[in-house]
Amino acid sequence: MPLNRLLLPMPTQFSLFFSVKSPHHRPCPRVKSGWARAAVLALSLGMVCSGVAPAAQAGSAEEESFNTPSKQPVPRWASLRSNEVYARSGPTKENKVLWTYRQKNLPVQIISETREWRMICDPDGGIAWVSRSMLKSQRSVVSMGTQKIDLLSAAKPTAKVKARLNPRSLAALDKCRKGYCKVSVGNVDGWAPQDRLWGAQEGAACKRPDPFTRLGTPQGVR
Repeated sequence: MPLNRLLLPMPTQFSLFFSVKSPHHRPCPRVKSGWARAAVLALSLGMVCSGVAPAAQAGSAEEESFNTPSKQPVPRWASLRSNEVYARSGPTKENKVLWTYRQKNLPVQIISETREWRMICDPDGGIAWVSRSMLKSQRSVVSMGTQKIDLLSAAKPTAKVKARLNPRSLAALDKCRKGYCKVSVGNVDGWAPQDRLWGAQEGAACKRPDPFTRLGTPQGVR
């Protein structure tokens, strides 16, 4: 399939905040529906982009060496470095491109790795290989479910509501504690339930495929 499609501005109904508008808000890129993975991620997530970069690893422990090519733990969280990231069926440039991610800062979980490649899973459950140069350790999250999520002024259910996240919205992750995570978009931040945010889970979010499983079928919206 062609990978150099024209990107169109995201409609205004996909704006992130219900009650607050950020001065740093800008429209997200969009691709035509039916363009496999690019459409799945640009449209189904209903994302909002902002100039702010996602926060660094939340709650990271002291440096520790692991028996992996990167010397880092697997699984671990990361985010996409670019608005164009090729997802491949295997860990080489010769492997088939399964889809193209069109959303910078999208949270992913690294579930396997080689020296130069990372097997990742995304918020829709898709699994593929991407170049390690296309990932960064900064954390972000996607709001889950079909209902808006309250952004609270403190990490407790009785705290004041500052803003609301639309379903399937993208936000930067700062830190988590007591079942809540502090997230932000632009100059607006607040605390949201940790179990409503994909990318804030502790431990594995996706099941690692059997080594003999062939990656090759793009998965639909879930």
